[in-house]
Amino acid sequence: MTPGLDARLGNRRGVSVESFRDALNILCRQVKGHAPLSRPRFGTQSSMWSWPGSLRSVALAISGGVDSMALAKLCALLREDPFVRQTYRFRFKAFIVDHRAREGSREEASMVQKSLIDMDFEKQARRLRYQALGIACRAEHIPRLLLAHHADDQAETVLMRLASGQKGVGLKGMRGFAPIPHCHGMHGIAESGCYDRAVAQVEEISRRSKENFKINLMSHNHRTSYQIAAIPPVFEANGVFIWRPLLKYCKQNLIDTCKAHGVAWVEDETNKEVWRTRRNTVRSLLNSSRLPSALSKGSILYLSARMNSKQLSHTKAASDLLRQCHLMLFDVRSGSIVIRLPRQIGDKFISHAYHNKPSASKPLIASLLVRRLAEIVTPYESIPLGSLRFAASILLPESVLQEADVSNEGLHDKKFTAAGVQFERLDLTLEAPSPDAEARQQDSRDLNPDHVWSLTRQPFTALRATNMAQEANGTSAHTCIFKTECSSSADISESSVWSPWQLWDGRYWLRIFNRSKDSVQVRPFCEADLQALRAALPKAQLKLLEDVLAAAAPGKVRWTLPVISHFVKTQDDETSNILGLPTLGKAGVLNAKDENDERAVEWQVRYKAVHLGTKSYEGILKNKNFVTSWEDS
Repeated sequence: MTPGLDARLGNRRGVSVESFRDALNILCRQVKGHAPLSRPRFGTQSSMWSWPGSLRSVALAISGGVDSMALAKLCALLREDPFVRQTYRFRFKAFIVDHRAREGSREEASMVQKSLIDMDFEKQARRLRYQALGIACRAEHIPRLLLAHHADDQAETVLMRLASGQKGVGLKGMRGFAPIPHCHGMHGIAESGCYDRAVAQVEEISRRSKENFKINLMSHNHRTSYQIAAIPPVFEANGVFIWRPLLKYCKQNLIDTCKAHGVAWVEDETNKEVWRTRRNTVRSLLNSSRLPSALSKGSILYLSARMNSKQLSHTKAASDLLRQCHLMLFDVRSGSIVIRLPRQIGDKFISHAYHNKPSASKPLIASLLVRRLAEIVTPYESIPLGSLRFAASILLPESVLQEADVSNEGLHDKKFTAAGVQFERLDLTLEAPSPDAEARQQDSRDLNPDHVWSLTRQPFTALRATNMAQEANGTSAHTCIFKTECSSSADISESSVWSPWQLWDGRYWLRIFNRSKDSVQVRPFCEADLQALRAALPKAQLKLLEDVLAAAAPGKVRWTLPVISHFVKTQDDETSNILGLPTLGKAGVLNAKDENDERAVEWQVRYKAVHLGTKSYEGILKNKNFVTSWEDS
């Protein structure tokens, strides 16, 4: 155990503003492109640094307990600092989740509690609390949420994971900076909404300019908004992120902070009831002397710090390795990539701390690399790293099989599926680099010279054909229903608006403008749809569609595309009128315009957020050599 950790745990002083600013500074370094929150040095241009405007708006999750009240006071003190107030101009917004906000809520809570007897209420409450906070941040256009989790909470979390059988990097605990959890599929919260937020800000700037308000149009905030709004919105990005700046402080530090500044707080008596939740039980054990020294609070935090350091080292190695890969094609229309991987993981990717134990590092780095690639294509929200061990042994056999006890059965498979992704090996010899090639010439020797890999969404199961009735009724997990707001044709022009964004198949965000009287559904494209289109479309339009399908989604990949159709259900019949394939651009628009030169149904589509190493969003879209989207069709 490190002496510094013991000293910190035993420190009974409050948290100073300078120390809190330093904690935020550490988090700032984890966010690329955000300037450090520190005083400028004399003679430098640091006084011109500023966070992007969206970062100046910061939300606080306040429960009334000592942890969150200390966080609120520290933020208030930080805002009052002359340098911070002049340079950064923070706008803090406190959000309080009030579970007793109106009369009769206690009776309703008792009723709900009876139905939750067999459920894990702690997890349910946590999920709903994060979703409520995410919705509040989205409504206020605030992308950062500060939480008051501290070192005691970290120790409890790690000990609970240890008790549940987790090991290795599973014991690293809570991260200081992370996307808000439990909000998958919520647009503007879960890694989405960047473009819409920028457009809204540009519109606000234009409105205020017309009203003769003084606006610094050259500020970093406004320049960033204009740059984002000018880019075609092919990918989603950003969302709401949580920051935990108090993880290095123990609870006693926060209690002393509140006492020093005369801040009152509320004690939740249920936290003292050991039997109520697992966390209460673990907290009681950590605060007692019944655990061995190896499981003391200091030892657990030291273990967490070690595992976190190891995870950061391996993640950085996987990111460096990803930059060495040659991404040959990223077709957003079908969500597929073609990539040439390195021949093996060289020693240069292994941290100096693990050079003596490459057998523990290379298979893990290989799995992390494969997960980064699979995350681009998979419909799943998250991918357990252990599920990719076999895939890593096939894609990088020289690094995995030599260093780990992995069976070589299936090593020569050219096609397999894992984590919702179909991997297919394509024999393609690496061309010799030309003398005037760029820096990749030097790195090409490390690439696999014989073949590349194609990653596509795993085809829907064979049973899907028999479940089309379920999809038509909107009961399938792969179907989104956009119900019409019109009760008659006379209502169409007044009431039709863009629908909220919905995430289809974990990959595509879609929204619909429906001027018709019928509801619209988004479901997987199937062979019956193609047969119907071949019989109904004019020859020229059909040829264009089939050419684009052959290029963007050859073979069975096309059956993973979304299709938009009207759905009309009567007592005797169910019909589905195909309107278009939204990811194929103009070739996928199949519904004709009316006499007003308007389509009855329009749509907008974006691909989920992707992370391709250091390639910026602008760089990805401008590089037409390997990215193809509906903007190009």
